[in-house]
Amino acid sequence: MRRSLESTVSKSGSPILSGAPSPSPWQAVDGSADVVTPYAASSTRNFLLNQDAPQFTRDLAIYENPTENVAHRESWSNTKKALIVVAVFLCASLLFVSVLIGRRLSASGPEMLCSSSACRDYSDSLKTSINTSVDPCRSFTHFVCDGWERDNVISVRQHQFAEVVERVRDFAFAMEIPVKGQNETQMAAALYRSCDDVVHGRSDQLALVTELLRGANITWPEVPEGPCDLLHTLLYTSLRLGWDAVVTFTISRTPLEDALVVKPGSSFPFVYDKTVGFETEEGKRVYFNELMRAFRGDRRNVTARIVSYEDTIAVENMALGKLAQVYSVSERNGTLSRAQEFVDAPDAGLSEARWTAALSRFRINLTGGLNVATRSPSYVKTFVSLWAALGEAGMYSFVSWCTVQVAALYTNRELILNYYDKDSRKAQVYSDAFCVSRAMIMSNAALFAPYTTQVLRSDAMVDAREVTLSVRSAFRDRLEAWPHYEENVTVVSNWASLDAPFRTFAPAEIDRFARGPLVDMDVGSLAHNWVVLAASLTDTPMEDVASELYAVYKFRYHVLPRGEGDFQLMPYALRFPMYEGSLPAAVNYGGLGAVVGRALGGLFLDAYRRYGDPASATALADARSCLIRGQFGAVDSIEDLLAEAFGVSALVAAYKLTATADNAVEGMEAYSSMQMLFIAMCHNKCQGSMRGNKDPVCNALLQYVPEFADAFRCQAGAPMNPSHRCRFL
Repeated sequence: MRRSLESTVSKSGSPILSGAPSPSPWQAVDGSADVVTPYAASSTRNFLLNQDAPQFTRDLAIYENPTENVAHRESWSNTKKALIVVAVFLCASLLFVSVLIGRRLSASGPEMLCSSSACRDYSDSLKTSINTSVDPCRSFTHFVCDGWERDNVISVRQHQFAEVVERVRDFAFAMEIPVKGQNETQMAAALYRSCDDVVHGRSDQLALVTELLRGANITWPEVPEGPCDLLHTLLYTSLRLGWDAVVTFTISRTPLEDALVVKPGSSFPFVYDKTVGFETEEGKRVYFNELMRAFRGDRRNVTARIVSYEDTIAVENMALGKLAQVYSVSERNGTLSRAQEFVDAPDAGLSEARWTAALSRFRINLTGGLNVATRSPSYVKTFVSLWAALGEAGMYSFVSWCTVQVAALYTNRELILNYYDKDSRKAQVYSDAFCVSRAMIMSNAALFAPYTTQVLRSDAMVDAREVTLSVRSAFRDRLEAWPHYEENVTVVSNWASLDAPFRTFAPAEIDRFARGPLVDMDVGSLAHNWVVLAASLTDTPMEDVASELYAVYKFRYHVLPRGEGDFQLMPYALRFPMYEGSLPAAVNYGGLGAVVGRALGGLFLDAYRRYGDPASATALADARSCLIRGQFGAVDSIEDLLAEAFGVSALVAAYKLTATADNAVEGMEAYSSMQMLFIAMCHNKCQGSMRGNKDPVCNALLQYVPEFADAFRCQAGAPMNPSHRCRFL
């Protein structure tokens, strides 16, 4: 039996501040280990605080001087009686607690305490992170994460990923890579190394990047001397350069008919995230000027017009927000439909003849004639409308500005630092993720092969599958009990199968790396490698590739592949502290289990938004609005929070089935199993000091989870136990 968390107070009645590791709940406030129970310590402390300390001092002096009056000796006699009572009380308390501890150990055995190296590491991390001076019912984020934020610039997830990157880097740089005849692993390693060289300043690709942009007729910051051809620029940046900041094109080939598939730019999030992340106008202007200085370089054409900051931002303000609104519209499982509005758009200067001429320059012949199709009709319609409204020159200016920002990330360390506001630590963390994600274009498994093979050979895979199946089963039960459940709406294609979630760890996937044709990589040139790779993947559906790129860049642990009706874990998802075979179930459910719940919530939202009836659509909209109105402020992604919200009850229910048999992390015995589940969930979300408002990180969701309020005994109406709760599954 575990003990529940008890708050520790000072003699003034206020909580004890916990800057360093907090004292054990089994320890007295002064740090001694004589009092082993928080209950006994509290009772004794209150008894002594009710005594008259100055009188006690005088009584002691009188006792030492027998010539003092009898009244004082009688007073001391009374005091001795009181002390005897206290001593008896303490002895009884110690005996009582000893019996309790003995019963717990005799009932559960020593094996109920996890003392593995992973548990010791986890315990050490929690001890320095948890701030016991904070009431968890007021802010669970601060209770769990204050220490982590104090000691770390980056988040827990980023820290975990940094350790993953170190293993990838060691693996890639230790490999012998021939110039010709590379295998799949060598290609991925060469691509990674060329990226790592740019990030760390060992390579500067500015001259090559500028030349490549010129092939797309992008002369930024100079204004083109002649008429611009936006259609050529869009096709070239996507099909030839892979810097598809606004629109992505791929070719879908079938025996009867080919299609040029258009979708939102896979690099669009890089542009949008940067734009909305500016805190001041001055910061944005500095960013713009640094890009202008770099890309103008030594070119000093006195007759050339240079773009202005004001004109550039004016066009950006008109276009970026509108595209962002429709970019996130979920159409993952949508079917291809003709995008005729992109072909015949007289107001935008588009016609079938113009398309045919443009494609011929790329030597693209489509069987069955011109067929432009999309799974994102709302995005395409918005883009064409903006093209017509801004005119070709205005839209060209916007596309050029967006593309240059993306290309800068492949150029040199100075421009990478510029993107990350000159913050070298932030640049390091995100650029490492950027390089890993680029290499994963070759395969989502190649660089992780040594680790995934190790996982396959251990018992960890068996346990991880059990956690995943348990959460899936609980989610399905709740889904089928949902008032708006519809049997004909498929959320997961096969609830009993784990082939899709664990595909990355399957031996067949590890043996089959390449997504497309084998192309030798140049260890010394990231820009060259990226362009060669982009050209080789023209016929490769890029929806899943793009989602994986962004998932890695955002340190996410799963993706939702298009059309599969299931999620897929990333190859680094089964790593400490998200998952480790020797950790207690509470920690693994709070890590991997929470990832599974969030992924299932995302699949649920996708399915019911597309195929659900109006009543279910209303329920989803109401849940989303309720989260937005939360008392702790805005979150980074309301969609991620909503997906997590619809999966959290399944997570809790699944863990309850194993909680009674769970063991404890040594050093964390004072926390109940359910408390540890929520602590693990929150700890994995802890942000570093470089982030702003962190309150919503854990609080935004857990305030609506009744099991959380029960576990921490939060009074009704407390911030983490509000009278009104959002409704999910």
